[in-house]
Amino acid sequence: MKTVFGIIAAGAVVVFLALGIARTRQEEEVLSINRIQQQEGVPVNAAEVKMGDVKVVARFYGDVRSGTEASVTSRLMERIERIFVDVGDRVVKGQPLVKFATEASQAAVEQRRLAMENARRNYERAEALFDQGAVSRQMLDAAKLAYDINRENYHSAQNSVVLNAPISGRIARIKFLEGQLVKPGDVVLTIVEDDSLEVRFNVIHKDRLSISEGLPVKIYVKGLDPVDGVITDVSLEADPKTRMFPVTAKIPAVKGIYAGITVVIDVTIRQRDNVLTVPVDAVLERTDGKVVVAIVDGKVRTTPVEVGLQDEKQAEIISGLSEGDLVAVYGQSGLEDGTLVKVVSP
Repeated sequence: MKTVFGIIAAGAVVVFLALGIARTRQEEEVLSINRIQQQEGVPVNAAEVKMGDVKVVARFYGDVRSGTEASVTSRLMERIERIFVDVGDRVVKGQPLVKFATEASQAAVEQRRLAMENARRNYERAEALFDQGAVSRQMLDAAKLAYDINRENYHSAQNSVVLNAPISGRIARIKFLEGQLVKPGDVVLTIVEDDSLEVRFNVIHKDRLSISEGLPVKIYVKGLDPVDGVITDVSLEADPKTRMFPVTAKIPAVKGIYAGITVVIDVTIRQRDNVLTVPVDAVLERTDGKVVVAIVDGKVRTTPVEVGLQDEKQAEIISGLSEGDLVAVYGQSGLEDGTLVKVVSP
C-alpha cells in the first residue's frame, strides 16, 4: 500500500515539475517576443498616402429594354400577301415591310396617285401664270393647297396597302403570317433601334435623392466585360404599387446584351478625382474625432485627420497628411505614440 502511495506521489511531483517548466517557457517566450518588438518594432502593415480617385457606388438590379421601339400597324381589314422581312433583319426608314392582297385598295392608291399628279400639274401651271401676272396670289395658294392635300392622300393610301418602316433598326417581332387576315389597328410587326439600349430599375426614396440625370453607371452581365452607361431619366413620381421610383439608363448596344435580360447596375453617386487617399482601414474612430497612425522615422505618431468622401476601399484625406506619408493599415490599434514599429508585407 505504501508503495502505491509512493508511486502516486512521485507522479504528482513529475506533473507539477512539467507544468512549472511549461509555464516558465511560456513566460520566457512572451518576454522574448516583447524584447524583440522593443528592439525591432511592433509589426504593422502600412501604406503610403497617394493621389487617387474615390467614388461612392450604389448597386441595383434591372432589366434591359430596347431604346426606341416602333409598332407597324394595319389601317385595313385585309389579308397579308407578302412579308418582305424576317425577325432580326436590319431595315431603314421608309423600307417596304408588308404588302396586302387587295385589288380594291390598289385601285384606290392608283386613283389617288393620278389625282396627285393632276394637282401637281395645275400647281405648276398656276406658278407659271403667276410669274406672268395672269393669276393672283390667292389662286396660286389654292393650287398649292390642292396639290399638298392630294399628295398626302396618295401617301396615306399607299401606306395602307404597303406598310413601310417608320424608323431604322431591326425587326424584333412579327405577329402575323402571310395569308392571315388583319384588322385596322392590329400591330403587324415591331422595330427596335439597335444602336443603343435602355436599362430600367427601381430605387427607394432615399436612393432617389442621390440619383440624377447624367450620373455614370456600369452594367454587369455574367461572362461579359462591364458596359458604361449614363442615367437619362429619374422619375419624380413613385409607382403607386411598389412605392419605388423608376430610373432609366442608356447603354450602347453590345453583343450578348439583349432586351429582356436582367443585369446588375452600379451607379456612381459621388466621385472625387485626384485627391489624397489612404486605405479605409487606416482611419480609426476616436472619441475626439478620426485619426490615423502615421509612421515617422519608424515610430508611431497619432495624427488627427479630416476625412472627405469614402468608398469601400479608399478614404479621401482633406487635411492632416501629405502625399508620400506612411500610415499603418493593420496592427496599429492600441499603439502609443513613440512606439517603435516594423513595416511588414500584408
